[in-house]
Amino acid sequence: MPAEETIDNVENETTDFEKKNRQKAIEALDCMKRRDFKKAATLLISLLETFNATDVMSFEQMIKYTCLCGVYTLDRAELKEKLIQSPEVIAVTSESEPLIGEFMSSLYECNYARFVELLEYFSLWMRTDERLAPHAAHYLHTCRVKAFKQFLVAYQNVSIDRMASTFGVDPAVLERTLAGYIALGHLESRIDIVAGVIGTKARDDRSKLYTSLLRDGEDLLEQIGTVMKSVIAKSNTAEPNEE
Repeated sequence: MPAEETIDNVENETTDFEKKNRQKAIEALDCMKRRDFKKAATLLISLLETFNATDVMSFEQMIKYTCLCGVYTLDRAELKEKLIQSPEVIAVTSESEPLIGEFMSSLYECNYARFVELLEYFSLWMRTDERLAPHAAHYLHTCRVKAFKQFLVAYQNVSIDRMASTFGVDPAVLERTLAGYIALGHLESRIDIVAGVIGTKARDDRSKLYTSLLRDGEDLLEQIGTVMKSVIAKSNTAEPNEE
């Protein structure tokens, strides 16, 4: 194969790769504009190691968008594996964007007071971004609910005062906020106003299921025992076979 042809092939492959890279970046921005943060996160994460579409957005801006979409869509394990530990993310969060790194880490490390503080900060920043401005309030509420769920999953019941202290908010404000999310169906929880506690319905449902399974199992064992006793009794009273 002539050297010129080889060079042309490499150049064509490079051009194709750059086009695909740029198309992914543009599609990710379009997804963010349409509030499809899940697909945007997938596209942006795939660009972390190969991003070169600086005519679409800067590398630092791409990292910031990736982290914001990641906090919205990824679970704790994915957040750590795909973003917090990413060399590309670390390179930016350790220098020009330390707050976005702290934003992710505070959720992962369950530092909820700092997380809600930074959530407020970034929701205000989003209002200044033409793509994200229409979704700033939605982002704030969704990520707040995500933090509430992450906290509550460890408890069957927890006092409002304790949860308020953990999140660094006034108990009365927290109670009103939780009540609103529960009424909207965003939290599967219940508030006992008299006792001043919040409980998780999901945990209650699991407990009921577990109790039901135990009860059904005990009934089945009892039935098996009754049948076995009947079989043994019949066997003992049966006449011996004639030889």
